[in-house]
Amino acid sequence: MFPHPKVREAFQSFIKVPLYLPEPKDERVSARNEELWTKLANQESLPSYAIVDPKTEAVLDLFFFEDQFIRDPATFAARLDRAVAARK
Repeated sequence: MFPHPKVREAFQSFIKVPLYLPEPKDERVSARNEELWTKLANQESLPSYAIVDPKTEAVLDLFFFEDQFIRDPATFAARLDRAVAARK
C-alpha cells in the first residue's frame, strides 16, 4: 500500500510515527505505547492508523485494517487528503 504513488504523494504532508505494540525490546516503552494507543483509538485492531493534529493532539481520523477502503490505494490516499483538508 505505502509504495503506491498516490499514497506516497498523500503522505508527503505527514510526519509518520510508528507505534509498535508491544515493543519487545523495552517493557516501559511498550507500556507507554499501549497507553498512547488506548488514548488515541481505544482499539486493539492492528494495523490501525490514527491521524493526529500535531498542535492540538486531536484525532482527525482513525481507521482500522478491517475497513474496506484500506485495500484500495486511491481510496486510502483520498482519506489522508481529507484529514489534511480538515486540519486547514
